[in-house]
Amino acid sequence: FGLKDTGTSAKESQRLPSSGVLDEKLVVGRDGDKGEIIELLSRKYEHAGAVNFGVVAIVGLPGVGKTTLAQLVFNNKDDAMKEFELKVWVSVSDDFDVVRVTKAILQSITSQPVQVEEFSKMQHDLSEQLRGKKFLIVLDDIWDKDDYDLYDLWTRLQSPFGVGAGGSNIIVTTRDRNVAKITGAAGVHNLECMADDDCMEIFERHEFGEINNGKPVNYEVIRTKIVGKCCGLPLAARTVGGLLRRQEKE
Repeated sequence: FGLKDTGTSAKESQRLPSSGVLDEKLVVGRDGDKGEIIELLSRKYEHAGAVNFGVVAIVGLPGVGKTTLAQLVFNNKDDAMKEFELKVWVSVSDDFDVVRVTKAILQSITSQPVQVEEFSKMQHDLSEQLRGKKFLIVLDDIWDKDDYDLYDLWTRLQSPFGVGAGGSNIIVTTRDRNVAKITGAAGVHNLECMADDDCMEIFERHEFGEINNGKPVNYEVIRTKIVGKCCGLPLAARTVGGLLRRQEKE
């Protein structure tokens, strides 16, 4: 495929931030998972103390589609999702900067740049924006750090969330179950690898497009090998399909 060894690790490479925007026509085979997440968000949990929100964690391997599943839920138009007055999406990744994440949440709600630099004032303003409102915040791709560091960061970040209306929720996507534990997730959804047929459909959409033409004569023979290489990971199927499409154009 013309891939080159850059000599950098995945953590060192440039990571594009995710967003809540999704082209649902390219999503395959996750309707059941979407329904389960929405059901978890609808449950009434017993929260300790002043905590007035629940945490639902989507846990799975890199490339298995955690972000895509969260996007499906985030954009869902069912009545259960319409109850959220505020919906916010923040890409966290390996750099869990609590100031940056707090600022991103506040800017998303107000649609205005945050002028204040003092963190305590920023949290106060966020608290006022969330007060009495039922909200859904997606924190996408939280990486596992030193347990104490992550717990401290999470404790600081979630301080303004307790003033929201009952039934508010945080969705956390992560590759590590430790993150689900540290964030106090009452609902955990373990996202499994895709079925071979679904993985094949994703590959074909990105390789051949919507028309699905231009398949080689021996395609049926090699399709099983292609699926095997993808190991049930939709990101792998999409990447391989895109690379082959590019090679054909070249």
